[in-house]
Amino acid sequence: MIEPAAAADSVSTFAAPLISQVYAYLAGGYQHYALFEESNAWARRAIAFGERLNVSFAQALGYEFLGENAVHLGEYAKGLEYAEREREIVERIHSRERGAWTHFVAAMSSAHSGDHERAEREYTEGIALSEATGDRRAGYLLKGNYAALMAEQARDVGMNTPAGQALLERSLEFALENFRAGEESGLLYSRFEAHRCLATIRLQRGELGEAEALCAAASAIVSETESRVSQLWLGPLYMEVLMAAAENDPDQAAAKLELARNVLSKYQELVAVCQSPRFVREAAEWEKKLSNRQ
Repeated sequence: MIEPAAAADSVSTFAAPLISQVYAYLAGGYQHYALFEESNAWARRAIAFGERLNVSFAQALGYEFLGENAVHLGEYAKGLEYAEREREIVERIHSRERGAWTHFVAAMSSAHSGDHERAEREYTEGIALSEATGDRRAGYLLKGNYAALMAEQARDVGMNTPAGQALLERSLEFALENFRAGEESGLLYSRFEAHRCLATIRLQRGELGEAEALCAAASAIVSETESRVSQLWLGPLYMEVLMAAAENDPDQAAAKLELARNVLSKYQELVAVCQSPRFVREAAEWEKKLSNRQ
């Protein structure tokens, strides 16, 4: 029903944002199910609608979903490209609220492609913008992942150096603050991401019991939902934590490895119905790792 309305020669000022939001809802729904090809198709329809009728908001939403999906797909150069395209539109329409989301996509793309310097800049600018505009949802995601980046930076400079230790402490403080805020918000995805990011930091710090508990809690948060995209991100982290726990405690190794294999089995079932070659590769890599451990 949305397509005939969107195909009209003109739309009212009331209909334009409504149609834009419907496109965003559809792109978001498919993203939620980790059906990224369908999500991208609806995002591109939003962009085409916006370009044809000069509806900048629709274009910005479309590029936001393309950028987020690029991160999920592991296509980080495309993620940066889409973030820049959306940023041009955001600056043109003076939408500071949308600006924070461009920083999130750019930061995640930079962090996962190894450009930690740009990632830090994008995270800090995005956090400042989310606080200025009161966008808590963007703020939670930016803060949690920035905390995880700091833990990665600690590894870069050396975990046992004074600089590395300082970064680890700062990352933990930042993540704990964000964790508490996420729990108070009650927002499911914000709570999940706060758990996942804090678990990442606990793992980097060698606090494996805490990391495992956080992964189990994160899994419980989304287990009763159909949030496939969340489970795609959690599975590899959960297996890494369990593998580290097995190596750290020989007495518990068999039990931890068995649990990791159970996580892998469910993860393989998940990636089989999703559309992300990146996470398919993750599952294959973990199958090899676990097959080598008896």
